[in-house]
Amino acid sequence: MKRPFFLFLVVSVVLLFRLPVLGAWLALNQAMVMMVNGQTARPLLEMATRWDQTNERAWWNLGVVLDQLGNSEAAVQAWSQVDNNERILLERGQIAGIHQGDWEAALRWFDYALQLSPDSAQAYHAIGDARMGLKDWTAAREAYAQALQLAPENADYYVDYANALIVDDYNLDLAASLLEKAVVLLPGSEHTYRALAGLATKRGNMLKAIHWWEQAAAVAPEGTVDSILHLADAYEATGMYDQALTAYRYAVSEAPFSPWTHLELAHAYYTRKMWQETVAEAQQTVAIDPQNVEARLLISQAQVKQGNIEEARSVCIEALHLAPDHQEIQESCGKLIAP
Repeated sequence: MKRPFFLFLVVSVVLLFRLPVLGAWLALNQAMVMMVNGQTARPLLEMATRWDQTNERAWWNLGVVLDQLGNSEAAVQAWSQVDNNERILLERGQIAGIHQGDWEAALRWFDYALQLSPDSAQAYHAIGDARMGLKDWTAAREAYAQALQLAPENADYYVDYANALIVDDYNLDLAASLLEKAVVLLPGSEHTYRALAGLATKRGNMLKAIHWWEQAAAVAPEGTVDSILHLADAYEATGMYDQALTAYRYAVSEAPFSPWTHLELAHAYYTRKMWQETVAEAQQTVAIDPQNVEARLLISQAQVKQGNIEEARSVCIEALHLAPDHQEIQESCGKLIAP
């Protein structure tokens, strides 16, 4: 008889001590349902954190709710209970800025991260990125300078600070000095070469820009073509038309399923009056991206140049259907589709 009583006692004690944790779990799950449905979940989340002060999901979601209610100070206090809170907040900001294009929201997340980690170079750098996204060049420079002061061995921080100095011609000499240090710290960086190309372009030295774009394209990861397209554009700007066309074609071969590589090549063909090639490449763009009205406009213009008026009119009708308020399409196609 003693053994069953002892087991009952043990189970009772375990349940007694686990009840708050179970209650917190139930409160948190109900709060999540309420949040999805747009209902106020603050009381349940506060209950969950009282019952289980180690429940990081409850603390995190309580911070989110408090932030939505405009109580940023309390939100930061809630997030301070979460391990790796800086990393999570920075990731949230990157999602808002890079993937959703909402740099105001990104800046708010990054500011929260800085409040929790006042000496974080990453937080200052992220704030600089958000300020660049908002075209607030002065504030971006201040944030990047602070990040660099905290992490003077980070080559990317030199480059991003330099880009903030280049974008509005604020201080090209300082930008050049920063980029020299970046090259020493991290040789062979596409990021640095791209910034050096931008600096050379700002200074009007297109041959130097081509040199750096060639360096950037040479070290770019396989399948990425942005530096290659910039190189092609630089060739085009300096009258090196054969090299430009070769670069545009190479970009297509590297990224055959990118609508933009085909569209860039189509534009190159159009400027060379290669109408059939223009149509073929622009049609490739449309096949990959059916909503692309720029490619359709280019097709119609190339068809007109060949005297294929009916084909041009048909494409214009498609383009106007997709973008009825597009001014360039209205101007270019207006006469073709007029009754």
